[in-house]
Amino acid sequence: MESLINSAEEQQPSSPPGNSWSKQEEINKNETPKCVGGFVLVHAGAGYHSESKAKEYKHVCKRACQRAVDRLKAGALAVEAVAAALVELEDSPFTNAGMGSNLNLSGEIECDASIMDGKSLHYGAVGAISGIKNPVLVANRLLSEAQKGKLSAGRIPPCFLVGRGAHDWAVGHGIPPCPSEKMATKFSLSAYKRNKRKMELAEKMDTGHNHAKKRRQSSETDNGSGCLDTVGAVVVDSEGNVAAAVSSGGLAMKHPGRVGQAAHYGCGCWAENAFNNPYSTAVSTSGIPQHTLYNLLCSRCGEHLIRTMLARECSAALQSEDAHKALLEAMQNKFISSPFLAGEDRVLGGVIVCAAADVWNLRHLKIFRVYWWSSYGVTPQRACVLATCLPKIARRRHTYPDCHLGPFLDSAWPSKAVCVD
Repeated sequence: MESLINSAEEQQPSSPPGNSWSKQEEINKNETPKCVGGFVLVHAGAGYHSESKAKEYKHVCKRACQRAVDRLKAGALAVEAVAAALVELEDSPFTNAGMGSNLNLSGEIECDASIMDGKSLHYGAVGAISGIKNPVLVANRLLSEAQKGKLSAGRIPPCFLVGRGAHDWAVGHGIPPCPSEKMATKFSLSAYKRNKRKMELAEKMDTGHNHAKKRRQSSETDNGSGCLDTVGAVVVDSEGNVAAAVSSGGLAMKHPGRVGQAAHYGCGCWAENAFNNPYSTAVSTSGIPQHTLYNLLCSRCGEHLIRTMLARECSAALQSEDAHKALLEAMQNKFISSPFLAGEDRVLGGVIVCAAADVWNLRHLKIFRVYWWSSYGVTPQRACVLATCLPKIARRRHTYPDCHLGPFLDSAWPSKAVCVD
């Protein structure tokens, strides 16, 4: 059973997390709960989801959380649980990942995905892969095969495959193919036909007046149509291991063969156990596609995340004593104002992040969301849908107060924390 214990609309944090950790730690330092199942945080992609599909997005987030929690309860490690969550997100026709992904200029679906295991630090990814229903399973298989060591004749196993090569490797390793036409849904086909018509019309309009008029029309007709980007999840298991994964169909009407941040190392996701650091960290990024045709075709949000390696930068920031402040500074200095993005008029992107230490009683579980874009400031309503699952431990009073959700529980990002029996 799942029971809602908090929501953005029902409770606002009374104080920043950084001010209360030391006090909470002092109170609970001698108390050890019996067990803990772990932590799961998923998001269905940044962007503009339509109000009519809001329930579907929330339901798929909840199902993804539950699927990962079920794996954790069965004894699975974080990397297995995060892959399970992503499969659920990819199977939904409402997300831009796997089934129902955006179509490219040629009317085909090409997906990107990556996964990282904080325990082994191994990573697996696929880019521009077609004909596979769950790209994250291919990425996860690449990761697991790499952990087995070298191939015959001392060859190094691949960790990142693209295009036809990725598809053939997946089928050769027992992952069933899925015809591309079956992966397209009525929603993705309708969006492709609509965008194609608008592109053809735009090509005929060569005056500034008509171009401006077209932009206004696009804004009026596309607003609320639903335009989402990379989905993702981060997981902490009962042993304190972390893992992260992302999956995306990429930008609508993208050039065939384009590989977005969801597949790039250090850009789409990052996971790293503590080792010599104070915290184990897990990060999942997402671009924020614009909902007008003009901005859609000019959008380079995935490229922004690639050029700044945002996932890895955020992970490093989480090791600071004041992680919230450090994370905001990293977003500002390493992303929005990054010299690598100089000259860009719109810098788009966001992250969900988790830092964990002493996971056995969840005293130090930091959860943040940071969504920014340089031209407009903080994201508006309907910018993203996410959910969390936090399995109950010995006594309920240990479960929520020790988890400082303040930075991510706000009205700008519809969210909820779920306690799982």
